[in-house]
Amino acid sequence: MPLLRFSKAFFILIVALSVLGISIYYYLGGFEPIAVAEIHQQPIRIGGAYFEGKYDSDTLLHLFDQVSSYIRKNPATYLAVVNFRQYEDKRGRIRQFIGFTGNTFPLPLPSGIQIDTFMMQASVRATIKRHYWVRPKPSAVDQEIADYAQLHNLTLGDYTLEQYISDREMWIDIPIIKK
Repeated sequence: MPLLRFSKAFFILIVALSVLGISIYYYLGGFEPIAVAEIHQQPIRIGGAYFEGKYDSDTLLHLFDQVSSYIRKNPATYLAVVNFRQYEDKRGRIRQFIGFTGNTFPLPLPSGIQIDTFMMQASVRATIKRHYWVRPKPSAVDQEIADYAQLHNLTLGDYTLEQYISDREMWIDIPIIKK
């Protein structure tokens, strides 16, 4: 009989933890779909710096710290990362423009930061409305965008623009180069 009580208590504990886990996942937006659509927009200005190297580079970490510090001091701005996909390789080397965007760029800009404009009149945008803890893998988002482009006979460019609007919203744009 004690084994049966232990098994029943264990089962109840597992069910309770599962319900709690699913509730947290739901609260964080984990079941929200990835919305993919073609959008038309103005060129996007980003204050940032170019980086070429490995993901685990101290230089990359310093750049993110610098940009994050600026964003904390200027709440009207948010993180923006341009990934130049043609430069990615199997050794982990990447090329990115890491910075911030928003309606304004309060001065002074951090040392080494420049403002660059990215022309993207039309793009395919994936909107993700999930907390960053439960966001989908980048490969899943890439597949959603590729499927949309194929369905609508669109040719996409070779860079992506990630805009981290808030903890619960992110946009990923890939420019359309041919309809």
